[in-house]
Amino acid sequence: MSKVKRLLRPSKLTLIAAVLALPLSGLVQADTYRIGVLQALSGVGETYGTVMEKAIRMAIGEINAAGGDQFELAVEDEKCNARDAITAYTKLIEIDGVKAIIGTSCSGAALGVAPLLVRDGAILFSGSNTSPDLTLQGGPNYFRNAPSDAQIGDIGSQAIYADGHRKLAIINTATDPAEAQNRVVTKVFTAMGGEIVASERFDAEQLEFRTLVTKVLRSNPDAIYMAHQDEMQAGNLTKQIRELGYDGPIYCNDACVGSSALDIAGDAATGIVSIIPPFIQETNNKGQEFLSKFRELYGYTTLEYYMAAAYDATYILTACVSQVGSDQDTEGLKACLYGLTDYVGAIGGPYSIGDDGDVIGVTMDTVVVLPLSERTEGNFGYRSR
Repeated sequence: MSKVKRLLRPSKLTLIAAVLALPLSGLVQADTYRIGVLQALSGVGETYGTVMEKAIRMAIGEINAAGGDQFELAVEDEKCNARDAITAYTKLIEIDGVKAIIGTSCSGAALGVAPLLVRDGAILFSGSNTSPDLTLQGGPNYFRNAPSDAQIGDIGSQAIYADGHRKLAIINTATDPAEAQNRVVTKVFTAMGGEIVASERFDAEQLEFRTLVTKVLRSNPDAIYMAHQDEMQAGNLTKQIRELGYDGPIYCNDACVGSSALDIAGDAATGIVSIIPPFIQETNNKGQEFLSKFRELYGYTTLEYYMAAAYDATYILTACVSQVGSDQDTEGLKACLYGLTDYVGAIGGPYSIGDDGDVIGVTMDTVVVLPLSERTEGNFGYRSR
């Protein structure tokens, strides 16, 4: 079995070094390693999970085709909730024997699994978990290259206040990341002098919102802030808010501008201000190549930052496995991931992993949804604000 020599100072590791450390096909014997995948393939987070699972599979296909170490996947459905995530995670650990896992799609699922990681000597690396709670609760074996919702809440609150609105209503899904956004928006907006005049929650499966919206509108808000995980809910809520006569400003997280949400909302989404992870820039050759290949394989893209983040996470984690020479050496893999600096991937960069496992170097964008007649595949239905 060939082993790749570990760097003497892993804190200085960059993925360039990691990739260069991979054995070349035909020069040394290649090893085969197993990586776990924990994504929401059903449930509220299915839109995110299915597209990220495809991005992970695409990355693994490229890595294996390039020669050198080979990787196989053990895939489980975390269904976007803590209980099912723990069940799926337990299977990966106890039956499939994996220690390095790409996932989860949903922050609530990660909050369920994260406390088990140290006990089991496992690592979780997510491209889409955004709950601020994970910064403290994720623990030393949890990593992500998705920015925290603390940024969304902070940037969104400042935008709402700067736009002159002082009376804000918040509507969010009763899920961990959406609740975290509610807390951040409430804290930041009120600290600036604003007032939260209504705060309503809805169930993860709910699609009828008229009673809730009617209650919110009685508070006479200057603006509404919405936080979701599900594009279908985001599109239906937006549509029903407008149907009930509210023509004021709406602010939202990224779920509101996903392709499915915009299709459902139609013209009702026009003018929505959304705080989203950064665009994959036209100058980002790696990102544009990824999107082109993904469209060629699957015929569509959506939630493109999260797709690309999962793709990057796959390359990063597999490079660490090859460098350490083991998919079971948790401490070696942790040192590799904590040493990630100045990585340029499909999401852009350079970015790094901080001491708390959070990504450094990724900043949210603010966009405005275009009128229906101006939305194209090229502009995704919105423009930078």
